[in-house]
Amino acid sequence: MHAFKRPMIAAAVAAAALAAGAIQIGSAAAATACTPRNNVEVILDDSGSMAGFDFDRLRVAGTKLLLDKPANQKKTFGAVQFGTDATTVFAPGVVGTNATAMKAALDAQIQADDGSTNYNAAFDKARLDNPNATARIFLTDGGHNSGDYLNGHQGGPRTDVIGFGSSTAGPDGLRLQAIAKDTGGNYYPQTDSSTLQSIMNEIDSIYNCQAAPTVFKDTFNAAGQTKSHSINIGGSTRSVDIVLSWVGTTNVFEITKLRLVRGKRTIAKGSSVVDSRRKRAKVRKLKVTRKQGTTFLTVKVTRVKRGKLKFKLRAKQLGVPGLPVALTTQASKSRSR
Repeated sequence: MHAFKRPMIAAAVAAAALAAGAIQIGSAAAATACTPRNNVEVILDDSGSMAGFDFDRLRVAGTKLLLDKPANQKKTFGAVQFGTDATTVFAPGVVGTNATAMKAALDAQIQADDGSTNYNAAFDKARLDNPNATARIFLTDGGHNSGDYLNGHQGGPRTDVIGFGSSTAGPDGLRLQAIAKDTGGNYYPQTDSSTLQSIMNEIDSIYNCQAAPTVFKDTFNAAGQTKSHSINIGGSTRSVDIVLSWVGTTNVFEITKLRLVRGKRTIAKGSSVVDSRRKRAKVRKLKVTRKQGTTFLTVKVTRVKRGKLKFKLRAKQLGVPGLPVALTTQASKSRSR
């Protein structure tokens, strides 16, 4: 392709994408009615360079986040890892009761110990393992460096591509963009691995036909510090997924004081909220499901009605006192329960 000979244009495209978070691909597909992606194959780069570019293994945490989300428990997920060659991390299966084994396989196998970066092996293995996949997430920190790339993505399902490290520069970046474009996916060029969890959650929101997440970015300087946020809930919304993600396994965050208000009145609340107006008006209970990871927290809130959902974010523990920690919070609204 002649576009691969134009690195100056590639750099400009990547820079613009970094500002927006993703390069949006496949506008024709976006215009059609959304169909949930219920069979997802995750393709994880585990080449040696990942020891430096993703030393916190946030690609593992991001995949676990998807496995922990309540909306994905009835979906099928599979995962492969690649470097010089490609192997199965866990075979495609319904998440549900398989989630524990799937997460254990990620912990055991994703160790940045698979040599170089071979996209051909990655897509060949993904196709062999999961020929019925309706979506793929392809994550890499480097360009293909094992002979000619044979375009193994072509003819496959929607593929959303996350590139960081050296993979986003010049012809390598254009190749990743082409993989996404050819399959109707989005390309997410990132400066480093710190965003992997939030980007994977954003992709999952698309697969679940949810509106684009509302994003809050906060910095915490001390344990016990809180931040307050709210989102508007329309009449058609039936549930809200809230995902907190951060870097550093010694940091812990929580969400508290969940309540739904209309005007000045609380009409529904989480079990931890004490409302002084409770005696004057019946307050419904929100159903809140939490799943805690080492660097993320997923929260599903159901039984919501029209109003404003308010909540607080709290730094339960900060690993290094005085060292600021960034927290990304994403709230996705859904019409399904």
